[in-house]
Amino acid sequence: MSESGLNQLGENYSDLALILWQEMQSIEEPVLRERVVRRVRESMVRRYGSTDRGRSLSDRMQQLQVSLSDRGFDVELDMTGDLPILRENSCPYQELASTDAGICGLEQEVFEEVLGTKVTLTKCCRDGHHCCEFQAETVAS
Repeated sequence: MSESGLNQLGENYSDLALILWQEMQSIEEPVLRERVVRRVRESMVRRYGSTDRGRSLSDRMQQLQVSLSDRGFDVELDMTGDLPILRENSCPYQELASTDAGICGLEQEVFEEVLGTKVTLTKCCRDGHHCCEFQAETVAS
């Protein structure tokens, strides 16, 4: 079996992610807990890749969409409104988000850092919506 096939057979990390998240949140020392969360956020930003800040917001959103899609996220862009929306058609952290909304906030912060602009979580599966939507705001240069 190929390496790719072996990787697909073993790609169920939801239990591990849930345990690690719960353990991170149970760190009693606030400074240490925040440092760990910051490092996780920074790692996620590196993983999803930084976008070229010289490009338009829609181009940066497309870069992020491709990066997420390449990692198995079911995402699409909606450019029909005044501000672009990144839509996750299925929550990538469903079990984790059902116990702690903090992961939703972390994902929002990651997208803000990757895109270099404010991002608002306007719809969330955790709140009963069929998808999660992140609306990016343009920032004057």
